[in-house]
Amino acid sequence: MRFNPVGTHAVLSVPFGYEYANGVAINDSGTAYGIAASNDGRQIPVRWRSDGVLAGLKLPEGASVEPGRLVDPIIPLYRGHRMAHELGGLGMSRRLSFALSAALLASVIAAPQAHAATTITELGGLPGSTGSVAAAINDSGVAVGTSNRAGLNRPVKFDGAGVTELAGPADRHTQLEAINNNGLAAGTATGTSPDVGGRALRYNADGSYAELSVPFGFWSAAAVAIDDSGTVYGTAAGRNNDREIPVRWRPNGVLAALKLPEGATWGRVTGASSNGYATGVVSGPGMNRLAVRWNPGGTVTPLQRLEDGAESAALAVNRNGDVVGTAEFWNEGSFGVRWNLDGSMTKFGPNLTPWSINDHGVAVGWSTTPNQNVPYRWSNEGEELDLGFPGGTQFAYPRDINNAGVIVGHGGAMACKWTVS
Repeated sequence: MRFNPVGTHAVLSVPFGYEYANGVAINDSGTAYGIAASNDGRQIPVRWRSDGVLAGLKLPEGASVEPGRLVDPIIPLYRGHRMAHELGGLGMSRRLSFALSAALLASVIAAPQAHAATTITELGGLPGSTGSVAAAINDSGVAVGTSNRAGLNRPVKFDGAGVTELAGPADRHTQLEAINNNGLAAGTATGTSPDVGGRALRYNADGSYAELSVPFGFWSAAAVAIDDSGTVYGTAAGRNNDREIPVRWRPNGVLAALKLPEGATWGRVTGASSNGYATGVVSGPGMNRLAVRWNPGGTVTPLQRLEDGAESAALAVNRNGDVVGTAEFWNEGSFGVRWNLDGSMTKFGPNLTPWSINDHGVAVGWSTTPNQNVPYRWSNEGEELDLGFPGGTQFAYPRDINNAGVIVGHGGAMACKWTVS
């Protein structure tokens, strides 16, 4: 930790591939020095600049740092996303979280622990189903998703009446990905053979559906989001997925491509807000994948990378224009991040995938480890809550959160709901 003169403190980052860090010295410029260590006994000398940037210190030729030689023992000040489970399932952990301005890393702030009770409800599936997923939930508490039965994915709605199968092409896999606050939904039907391209679908509140058009020269289209006006957002692709462009379908069915930033020739939509923001990822010749936000007026905003040239992906956006997704450091792997409308950026811990964000700035997603996918919720203030697993699984995926804070997704092979009180 680095302590400031006023008594506040910051938790400093741990290098990718290590589990602990210990600070032992600080100079007058605010640079802290210490040791990073791993569970298997590796140790390296490190320093943290005053702006939070971490770097390893160079070792002389032939030198290595033996376990316990410089600091014995290493005190586990920070253990990333595995802390809760390694300490006996406490259900929550501290996570590194800090704001990043448009040009400079700001100070690193330790997110306080969240204290809340979570109720997990299995939503089930169609009779005879071998698996189900709840992909989205609206503010009325109606969720949509998919249930697999007889070898086909079928579109379903989860509400107070239970699980209801909706109409869809009988010979195709059909999955719903989004529902708006008026009960309209969006999804995709894909063929059971490679000779049939995918088709984007818009569902009406009465359960009927319409197949949306595919741009001329493209083979397939997929829908991933729908706003409260009924505009559907998705991606059109070439037959071999050699080309992809971001598109939207207006309520009257009119199709238009979304604008790409300069230098981009490929793009994919990943989500949209209720009022017409959309998110996704773009790339082009000499351009690694880059997170972007499409704004209601039709403009596109490239979102800041964590490091020049390192890949990033925007996954969801709320009506305020705040975006969550992932971004990479070249030497430290992938991090969960939030891009705020004001241009600032919040970096969460490593190996995190924030998948959805509601209009209050509360995000949900998961951390990935070799043996688990741990479901998390992050408040707008940075509080983190381990949501817990449904019974019988160590892999859970929160997919959406509504403005009442109700979360849906799936644990193992079954759709589920998390309610936090």
